[in-house]
Amino acid sequence: MEANNSSISALGGWPTPAWRVWLAGLVIILAGWVAYSNSLQGTFIMDDHGTIQDNPSAQQGVLTAWSPPNDGRPVTGRPLTNVSFALSYQLSGLAPWGHHVVSVAIHLLAALALFGLVRRTLLLPNLRAHYGGSAEWLALSVALVWMLHPLQTESVTYLSQRSEALMGLFYLLMFYCLARSAQSNCAWVWQILTAGACLLGMLSKEVMVTAPVLALLYDRTFLAGSFVQAWRQRGKLYFALACTWLPLAWLVYAAGNRGQSAGLGVGVSAWKYAWLELRVVVHYLQLSVWPHPLVLNYGDHLPPLDYAIVFDAAIVAGLIGGTFVALKRKPALGFIGAWVFVILAPTSSILPIITEPEAEHRMYLPLAGLTVLAIFWLWELLGNRTWAFALAWVVALSGLTFERNGDYHSVVAMWSDNTAKLPQVAVLHKDLAVALADSGRLLEALPEDELSLRLNPQDATAENNWGLHLANLGRLEEALKHFQQATALNPDYTQARSEAGITLLKLGRVPEAMAEFQEVLRITPDSPEGLNNLGNAYNYARQPEVALRYYQNAVRLEPDSADIHYGLGSTLILLSRFDEAIHEYKESLRLRPNYPEAHYQLGLAYSKSGRLPEAIAQYQISLAESPNFALAQRALLNAQQRLPGQAPTP
Repeated sequence: MEANNSSISALGGWPTPAWRVWLAGLVIILAGWVAYSNSLQGTFIMDDHGTIQDNPSAQQGVLTAWSPPNDGRPVTGRPLTNVSFALSYQLSGLAPWGHHVVSVAIHLLAALALFGLVRRTLLLPNLRAHYGGSAEWLALSVALVWMLHPLQTESVTYLSQRSEALMGLFYLLMFYCLARSAQSNCAWVWQILTAGACLLGMLSKEVMVTAPVLALLYDRTFLAGSFVQAWRQRGKLYFALACTWLPLAWLVYAAGNRGQSAGLGVGVSAWKYAWLELRVVVHYLQLSVWPHPLVLNYGDHLPPLDYAIVFDAAIVAGLIGGTFVALKRKPALGFIGAWVFVILAPTSSILPIITEPEAEHRMYLPLAGLTVLAIFWLWELLGNRTWAFALAWVVALSGLTFERNGDYHSVVAMWSDNTAKLPQVAVLHKDLAVALADSGRLLEALPEDELSLRLNPQDATAENNWGLHLANLGRLEEALKHFQQATALNPDYTQARSEAGITLLKLGRVPEAMAEFQEVLRITPDSPEGLNNLGNAYNYARQPEVALRYYQNAVRLEPDSADIHYGLGSTLILLSRFDEAIHEYKESLRLRPNYPEAHYQLGLAYSKSGRLPEAIAQYQISLAESPNFALAQRALLNAQQRLPGQAPTP
């Protein structure tokens, strides 16, 4: 936020008491914090698991975070975004509140940058005569409406989309510094800050690619008056801004097609995607005016082209055409139109994003242009009475944002809300089923599994999920059918094959289980899970010599797996190699201290080695962690009876 004395007119400003600027900044911070205060109770949802919970690069410190995972998760190719998660991890670890605090802080800073940008623009020589006296409250109105609009919640409260807000912050800061450079005696300092903000944005998200283009257009519109003059006055700056495309190009190249989720060659033609995005853009504009219903996940299904798209095409073509006309006749209005469409272009034109063809967070920055348009239209219509309308608008938006943040408090609540709004989208029912199962509501999950597959019978993942939920209910024969159907739909679906094999083992059909695990290893020869499962199968068949080889290969490939060390220990017990078994169980417990089965097995190894006191201690720990563990109860009683002078525990 800028603090400004009353003598800046010599630099192209307008005499303004500093307290008005500071007060506006304080209002922005307080209003934003109130509206987003309940977001701190939000939980991790959807991609947050891969972005935060299963992201060692962000958990191991800032330096490690500069090399984010390159597997298509939301931080792929966005090192600064990953660093921001490393910082919020330092604040609260895996507790969501710290990550929400950082996301809200980024949004508030972006709102302050927008306030400064609008205010500074209105104080430029070609605008200050008309707007200078009202610059602070007009800029405040724009910042508040933009910040509090519920359409922004996806970029703030859905943690994995922090990249949008972080990029937006640097985007707005870049323009603010550019505006300051035209009003300052130290223009070179502000130009360096402009280029620095642009570079940081490029490291946050790919949409920043549009920033240098819009910066030149802003200069032509509000500062220099023409592209030629803009280049003459600030050519070195625009060369520096263009150079920031180089690190972005490298990041995009290194990210590839973001895990088969985006790019040309992911199964959707560029032209079909572009036509369908016309409908999406119109929907974005509708939500900007009337933010209901808001949906976290619109699914990855691309609807067929139909004649209704002609109406959407006419709207978008008319708006884009009007933008070109306005750029010549009313440049300020044309710049607002260009702001909206240029920023949307990377995600809503010809570059397919098949996993997320529509997403509300993409309106984070375009909404700023629409907000400016709305506020200034009201000002031209109502004059000074606009403040009363803006105040009522801000209050209403705050309430809607606060209410929307509440949906993020529960994964089940969010997916229930989504399925109610888009009942025909199969993936939403699949997500709701998983959320219900994870919360222990397995019986409620089954109808959602069924509905998901009814809507999309070719979804192998949904078949696998349904099988998992049935297996957890003990309905093994039914579960097996779904695992087998999943592999019929996708023969290389190793998770479904593994689950089918595990289920077959439980049913005592050992040869069939082995066949499934062997198939997993054919598809992925170095799969630690496949090796471990095959070791389990040979243990089950009482062939520990064969099992040992699989476990040893598995532990070599994944030495930090508690389950693999556990399985290896069980094999060593069968081979009467008790000291080695004790070592493996200790490794398993080092990796997972609360593992009652491993404590029981360690006790068993101690018992077979004649170390009864140590065995009793392990059985007792096992029962403390799992009081109804029948095997541990019997083993403890037996060990106590064998130990001289030891009274059995009742």
